[in-house]
Amino acid sequence: MSATETLTLRLTPELKSQLSELANETQRSHSFLANEALSRYVSRELAIIHGIQLGVEQRDTGRVSDHDDVMTQAEALLAKSAKRRA
Repeated sequence: MSATETLTLRLTPELKSQLSELANETQRSHSFLANEALSRYVSRELAIIHGIQLGVEQRDTGRVSDHDDVMTQAEALLAKSAKRRA
Protein backbone atom coordinates (compact mmCIF):
# COMPACT_ATOMS: atom_id res chain seq x y z
CA MET A 1 0.00 0.00 0.00
CA SER A 2 1.33 3.43 -0.89
CA ALA A 3 2.00 6.05 1.75
CA THR A 4 -0.87 8.34 2.66
CA GLU A 5 -1.31 11.65 4.40
CA THR A 6 -4.20 13.01 6.40
CA LEU A 7 -6.36 15.87 5.14
CA THR A 8 -9.18 17.33 7.21
CA LEU A 9 -12.04 19.03 5.39
CA ARG A 10 -15.46 20.39 6.14
CA LEU A 11 -18.51 18.96 4.38
CA THR A 12 -22.07 20.15 4.31
CA PRO A 13 -24.38 17.84 6.25
CA GLU A 14 -26.05 16.87 2.96
CA LEU A 15 -22.77 15.90 1.30
CA LYS A 16 -21.67 13.95 4.38
CA SER A 17 -24.98 12.09 4.36
CA GLN A 18 -24.61 11.29 0.65
CA LEU A 19 -21.05 10.09 1.22
CA SER A 20 -22.25 7.86 4.03
CA GLU A 21 -25.01 6.44 1.84
CA LEU A 22 -22.52 5.74 -0.95
CA ALA A 23 -20.10 4.15 1.50
CA ASN A 24 -22.83 1.88 2.84
CA GLU A 25 -24.13 0.92 -0.60
CA THR A 26 -20.69 0.18 -2.03
CA GLN A 27 -19.15 -1.20 1.16
CA ARG A 28 -16.27 1.25 0.77
CA SER A 29 -14.83 3.55 3.42
CA HIS A 30 -15.51 7.26 3.48
CA SER A 31 -11.78 7.75 3.06
CA PHE A 32 -11.58 5.55 -0.04
CA LEU A 33 -14.51 7.31 -1.71
CA ALA A 34 -13.23 10.79 -0.85
CA ASN A 35 -9.78 9.90 -2.17
CA GLU A 36 -11.27 8.57 -5.42
CA ALA A 37 -13.43 11.67 -5.88
CA LEU A 38 -10.59 14.08 -5.15
CA SER A 39 -8.21 12.18 -7.41
CA ARG A 40 -10.61 12.35 -10.35
CA TYR A 41 -11.47 15.99 -9.69
CA VAL A 42 -7.84 17.08 -9.43
CA SER A 43 -6.86 15.13 -12.57
CA ARG A 44 -9.73 16.67 -14.57
CA GLU A 45 -9.05 20.20 -13.37
CA LEU A 46 -5.31 19.91 -14.06
CA ALA A 47 -6.05 18.59 -17.57
CA ILE A 48 -8.25 21.65 -18.19
CA ILE A 49 -5.58 24.02 -16.87
CA HIS A 50 -2.86 22.35 -18.95
CA GLY A 51 -5.07 22.56 -22.04
CA ILE A 52 -5.60 26.26 -21.46
CA GLN A 53 -1.88 26.80 -20.94
CA LEU A 54 -1.14 24.95 -24.19
CA GLY A 55 -3.67 27.10 -26.01
CA VAL A 56 -2.10 30.28 -24.64
CA GLU A 57 1.37 29.08 -25.69
CA GLN A 58 0.10 28.27 -29.18
CA ARG A 59 -1.56 31.67 -29.42
CA ASP A 60 1.60 33.40 -28.26
CA THR A 61 3.68 31.59 -30.91
CA GLY A 62 1.19 32.33 -33.69
CA ARG A 63 -0.08 28.76 -34.01
CA VAL A 64 -3.74 29.75 -34.34
CA SER A 65 -6.39 29.77 -37.05
CA ASP A 66 -8.93 32.48 -37.70
CA HIS A 67 -12.39 31.41 -36.55
CA ASP A 68 -14.11 32.55 -39.75
CA ASP A 69 -11.62 30.61 -41.88
CA VAL A 70 -12.17 27.43 -39.85
CA MET A 71 -15.95 27.82 -40.06
CA THR A 72 -15.78 28.33 -43.84
CA GLN A 73 -13.72 25.16 -44.20
CA ALA A 74 -16.06 23.21 -41.91
CA GLU A 75 -19.14 24.37 -43.81
CA ALA A 76 -17.54 23.36 -47.12
CA LEU A 77 -16.76 19.89 -45.75
CA LEU A 78 -20.30 19.49 -44.43
CA ALA A 79 -21.79 20.57 -47.76
CA LYS A 80 -19.54 18.13 -49.62
CA SER A 81 -20.58 15.34 -47.29
CA ALA A 82 -24.27 16.19 -47.68
CA LYS A 83 -23.94 16.04 -51.51
CA ARG A 84 -22.37 12.57 -51.26
CA ARG A 85 -25.31 11.30 -49.21
CA ALA A 86 -27.93 12.72 -51.57
